[in-house]
Amino acid sequence: RQEYKKAWERRRTGLEAQSCKELWNKDIPEPVWIVEDILAEGLCVFAGGPKLGKSWTAFHLTLSVAGGTPFMGNFPVNQGRALYFALEDHERRAKSRLAKLMKVHDKQCLEKADLAYSAKRIFGPKDSGLSLKDQVIDWAESTNGDAKLVVLDTLQMVRPSRSRKDIYAEDYEDLVVLRDLAQQLHIAIICVHHTNKSKDNDSMHSISGSFGIGGTADTIWVLKRLENASMGTLYCRGRDVLEETYKVNMDWESGVWECKGTLSESQGKSKPGHLDTIYKLLLNMPNQKAHVDTIEEMTGVKRSSLLAVLSRAAKEKVKIQKPWGSKGGWYQAI
Repeated sequence: RQEYKKAWERRRTGLEAQSCKELWNKDIPEPVWIVEDILAEGLCVFAGGPKLGKSWTAFHLTLSVAGGTPFMGNFPVNQGRALYFALEDHERRAKSRLAKLMKVHDKQCLEKADLAYSAKRIFGPKDSGLSLKDQVIDWAESTNGDAKLVVLDTLQMVRPSRSRKDIYAEDYEDLVVLRDLAQQLHIAIICVHHTNKSKDNDSMHSISGSFGIGGTADTIWVLKRLENASMGTLYCRGRDVLEETYKVNMDWESGVWECKGTLSESQGKSKPGHLDTIYKLLLNMPNQKAHVDTIEEMTGVKRSSLLAVLSRAAKEKVKIQKPWGSKGGWYQAI
């Protein structure tokens, strides 16, 4: 009778608990990768200072996913329909940028890349009840399951007016709606945002607003320009994305930041002997693959050196590859 009472209490309160045994036995699919290594399904906050080319990069990403061409000339994408909310642009400016970006894209991307110049707020007015969520769902349903990416440029344009009394709570409340929506539709939603004037070396701290923004997002991208106007870095970090900083160079002819490898590679942190050690380890693992955490623990190679070796070897298909569709951080012997 006591057990029946407890079960009734759970039904009454709406609690839906799961045993660890149920979780252990459940077959859960891996996340969908939109851009290999740096963007899985979920919410991504893409931050950077003013006039760094964030909008150009966002538009370039939209065309890359729509056309199935590598993002930044380096990262393979999962091709599908993409929607770009160019909320600070108009048709004339959008077409001007499109003409420049098409120097690195094929015309096949045009059919699957959609543009919108206005959007509802995250929380719609009470009288109509329509919100940004309704618009995104409507668009996703119209793609017949081909939706992969939605870009909001910028985040501030779709946020409701706030009292700003509790900044963290308001940031969290706004972004959790977008995060849950992305997970519901199995797509990536990217919010273009700004950085603050902080000189903190931690890129997470440079995102404008409270920690509610970075903490809610599944993935964080931070774009920074170095002293040379043509050079910069793209910092990536997330729940499914390994933390890494990529070197990027601006191609002024197309307006695209091009990836030129990782900082760990350029700083010479890897050693030739590490590759053979890692390869021998993978050959003795189940399915000849392992996660980077396991490789680090079993080889004793420093993580920075390890990532440099793995990244270069997988890119060049030398002894090691990244299994397509696998969760971030997995590597397999060839």
